[in-house]
Amino acid sequence: MEKFSVNTAIIGAGVVGLAIARELSLNGIETLVLEREDDFGKITSSRNSGVIHAGIYYPTNSLKARFCVEGNQFIYQHCKKFNIPHRNTKKILVASNTEQINIIDKIKEQAEINGVKNIKKLSKKEVYKLEPLVNCEEALLIPSSGIIDPISFMRSLVGEIEAKGNTISYNSKVDKIYLDNNKFTILVKDFHENVTTINCKRLINSAGLFSS
Repeated sequence: MEKFSVNTAIIGAGVVGLAIARELSLNGIETLVLEREDDFGKITSSRNSGVIHAGIYYPTNSLKARFCVEGNQFIYQHCKKFNIPHRNTKKILVASNTEQINIIDKIKEQAEINGVKNIKKLSKKEVYKLEPLVNCEEALLIPSSGIIDPISFMRSLVGEIEAKGNTISYNSKVDKIYLDNNKFTILVKDFHENVTTINCKRLINSAGLFSS
């Protein structure tokens, strides 16, 4: 049985686990990512719509509102820096009838409270000029919405993690976790059921569907 120690261990190499590992790596913290699959992002993170959300719906002062708006700008900056395929498509949120106009007005108000910039109210005629196939009474134009290639994004995170000397260990299934005197001991099984013991000061569970 192999044994070694690391400052921080992260369970899960999906987009959240990789983003955390990237941030720790950029701050000079020794980090190991444990992933049960044979590559990163093979479960939930590679099976989403790739939308870059603007943050228009979330409650005032919520962490979702704050981080979504900040993260929206970070994503575009990151994409440009690493040449990640993306598109600032913008989004049109429509009121299909007069009763829904009040609803999109409230969404606009909440979005502006959250710090979403440059949301514009569109008339029926203005919507038709942008997209003739959309039939509505009024709409909101949300300019910061977009789409991204999730795999390329995660690959860029992996590159930054490894460039800082940290490691992602694939085919590494966490079997048991022990906590003793504020230190974690993790038993990890590989593809052949061999067990490795990892000791760490900090453990972050980012295993998504398998986090429980």
